[in-house]
Amino acid sequence: MGSVDLITSSLNSIREISGHIAGAILYVDAGCLEAFQLIGAFPLLLELGVRAICSLENLSLLDAIVDWNTSLAEPATKIVIITSRLLSDAHRYILRCLITHRTVLHCAVFTSISEIAHSALIDSPLGPDAFHEYHSLLLQDYEEIVKRHEKEGLLTHRNSEHIQSPDSQNTKLSSEDNIWSGLDTSYANDPNIEASPSKRNFYADESVSKEDGGARLSISVNHFPMIICPISTRVFVLPSEGTVAESRLSNDNEESLSPGLPAISTGLPFDGEDVPPGAILTAHFLYHLVDKMDLKMEIFSLGDTSKIIGKMLTDMSSLYDVSRRSKMSAGLLLIDRTVDLLTPCCHGDSFLDRLLSSLPRRERNSPAQVKSAQSSSDHSPVLGASYLEALLDRGAKDGALLIKKWLLEALQSEKLSMNSKARLGITSASELRAMVKKLARDQNSLIRNRGIIQLVLATEIALSEPHSSRWDAFVSAEKILSVSSSDTSQSLSSQIRDFINTSILVRSSQQDKMVGSSEGLLNFQDALLLSTIGYILAGENFPTAVSTAPFSWEEEHALKEAVVEAILERPSSAKLRFLHGLENDLEANSRKDDEKNENAAEKISDDFDDQWGSWDDDETDNQNEQSYVEESSSKRRLTALSKLGGDTYSRKGLLYKLLSALLAKYDIPGLEYHSSAVGRFFKTGFGRFGLGQAKPSFGDQSVLFIFVVGGINSLEVREAMEAISENSRPDVELILSGTTLLTPDDMFNLMLGSSDSMSLQLK
Repeated sequence: MGSVDLITSSLNSIREISGHIAGAILYVDAGCLEAFQLIGAFPLLLELGVRAICSLENLSLLDAIVDWNTSLAEPATKIVIITSRLLSDAHRYILRCLITHRTVLHCAVFTSISEIAHSALIDSPLGPDAFHEYHSLLLQDYEEIVKRHEKEGLLTHRNSEHIQSPDSQNTKLSSEDNIWSGLDTSYANDPNIEASPSKRNFYADESVSKEDGGARLSISVNHFPMIICPISTRVFVLPSEGTVAESRLSNDNEESLSPGLPAISTGLPFDGEDVPPGAILTAHFLYHLVDKMDLKMEIFSLGDTSKIIGKMLTDMSSLYDVSRRSKMSAGLLLIDRTVDLLTPCCHGDSFLDRLLSSLPRRERNSPAQVKSAQSSSDHSPVLGASYLEALLDRGAKDGALLIKKWLLEALQSEKLSMNSKARLGITSASELRAMVKKLARDQNSLIRNRGIIQLVLATEIALSEPHSSRWDAFVSAEKILSVSSSDTSQSLSSQIRDFINTSILVRSSQQDKMVGSSEGLLNFQDALLLSTIGYILAGENFPTAVSTAPFSWEEEHALKEAVVEAILERPSSAKLRFLHGLENDLEANSRKDDEKNENAAEKISDDFDDQWGSWDDDETDNQNEQSYVEESSSKRRLTALSKLGGDTYSRKGLLYKLLSALLAKYDIPGLEYHSSAVGRFFKTGFGRFGLGQAKPSFGDQSVLFIFVVGGINSLEVREAMEAISENSRPDVELILSGTTLLTPDDMFNLMLGSSDSMSLQLK
């Protein structure tokens, strides 16, 4: 058996559909575009004969005349659509493609969501035969729109016009713009299109798909599971704008911190109808991914949501484990993100985390452009997996030095003179800027070195102000909290209040675009993130302080008062989920005079009490309490392992500790093993004769696959690699993955901010 390579597996999946994409116009949605950029798929697609690669969400009439493959002279007669979304969500865009390309006779639709997953979702409009149902739906909707607009004179029959060459089509674009605008308005706002999946007869006569006097439009609907975003050959996350990553991982109940995170584990089983859609989609995604990689799994889970995903995976794989003996055996460990909230909230020594935290984000559904310039296979990837993989195990200083080294090598390759001061030492943003300007002196050099240039520009942002000082300030503040947590709860709560009070002096980043005296200081939202970290540390160090909270009633009340005062001081800077419904009062309060301010403050404080929770009700736990309880109980399980003690160990994240313990074959309380099909066979069959199968160990597997439900950060990846190395297991192939790649700001938005899920993407 060969080694596991996620990028190679993804590229091979594209080769498997070469018959569909040869000579076709390829449309990809934003999630698929993320994946294809990271695996370097565009040269392969051109090699396989794709005419053009276009954005599904931002379709244009110009797509019909773009031709990257000059050997094809005739207009395209087929299109291929690859989406990371449910078919019902992508329906309007798919329909728009068919209406726009009137010379197309063949359309192949590929979705990363399996047919069974489509039907498994409670709210899905498609049934057990989802792909066939959607095939019929798409044909019917297409036919209705064509006939409607033929009557209005906006369209002619597909074959009633001579096929035009690209040049002749180009001359008609201005007149066809009017046709497009009419089509776009009529069906995009048609309520029947959105409602059609639940109202139509999907098994109508196939004659519906024929136009009177015209050729038949051939449509196929297929599954394409390998839409992943590899950071390296063995580390990946899901596309941020795909359905699986955007779906809810928890329902709206008291155990939920955020829809984008698994619920706090209670040990209670899920009701069948209460399973979050994100858990269902994740289970189906992992099942097909593992099958595509030719692996068979021994499944383990830690956390309630992971447990239900593991159960679904076991049920789905039960038909195949016995018959497919030739597959490579691997261990799959599913972990709820809420088992360890501290690690992704903290600002650790990871260059990649620091880089990603500094880059701007683009809002969901903003245009994701596909470049229409030709590429060749010898070009370097654009911020692709080859660079990211080398940066995964680098700290902040080492990562910056590595970027500088690559830049110096690129300058040397271009035979450009370098400043004698440009040596491998301390790296500054101004130095990088000067060097990259020299490298991008002309268009040819820019294209040849575009990958390293883009990475250097991102590094320049991370090293510039205020990003650099803000990260360093977080690191210092987190060290102070860690020291305070080793003292007393009073010391820790006092330090948290100091951070909140100090933040009042700092303008929010939205109000202060000019970095001045506040440079390096932390604003109120930063102080709230530090408060969350403080609560988690309190849960670890003072688990028995009181029955329901890590701090005493007086300490909790003082913390609440500090938060209320900070909100009243700068109400416009507090875009927080727990203040929903109080925005108008806060804005009115900010415009009143001092006397009225007192009355308003009292009202806000009273309302805030309601939002915060009853301080005297022992049965009421707020989200901070839930997070520290789960955090402390999980970490105490591992820190009790005597062999893995020491200061270095205590500073590591839970993933490092968990992996080290499993490799050392320690028992982990709460870790559940989901029997494989072979195991159940022995248990129910030969087990009657004393031939039962022993429970396998996760650490005994040659391939270890860890998936964190809710997301991972690059520091955890670095530490997991260290765990493998320190336990002298060079034979182990480690695959690390998660729902998304998290930064501390992402965690703030998920738990306290206005975002419910991580649907933001890097520009």
